[in-house]
Formats: sequence, structure tokens, C-alpha cells
Amino acid sequence: MTSAAARKAARALACAAALVLVFLFLRRMPLAGIASALRGAEPLWFALAFAVYLTVNTAAKVQRWAALLRPVARSGPAAGAVELAKTA
Repeated sequence: MTSAAARKAARALACAAALVLVFLFLRRMPLAGIASALRGAEPLWFALAFAVYLTVNTAAKVQRWAALLRPVARSGPAAGAVELAKTA
């Protein structure tokens, strides 16, 4: 088996394991209760919370990653905000 084939098989196995974990977690979640809570939520507050999560929280995660990676030696240019946001 070539190294590319081994990586592909490992990736497929990891995806299958992730799907099994998602299924196990979803099986125990009270989906009807979650749906009921979302139906009862105020749309304005929900949208505001979602916007804060996407902006302020992502910016905080980018700053955290930048602070953690600053002392690490890197052969190329420093990681930019977009690159760090992808990992956040």
C-alpha cells in the first residue's frame, strides 16, 4: 500500500469514526426539546447572538492563536488572520 493510499484510508477511517460519534451524540440529545427552545427564541436576540459569535468570538480566537504561535519558529511568513480564522 502506498503512502497516499494509506493516508486516504486513514482519512476515510477518521471520517467514519467521526460519523459514528455524531450519531451516538445525536441519539442521546433531546431533539424535540431543542427544536421547541429554538421555536420559542426571540429572532432578534438569536440573530444578535449568532452575529457576536461569528465576529467577536472569531476575532478572539484569532488573537489567541496568534499569541500562542508567536513564539514558535516558522520558516515562512507569519500566519495571517484569515489563516488563523480557518483553524479557529
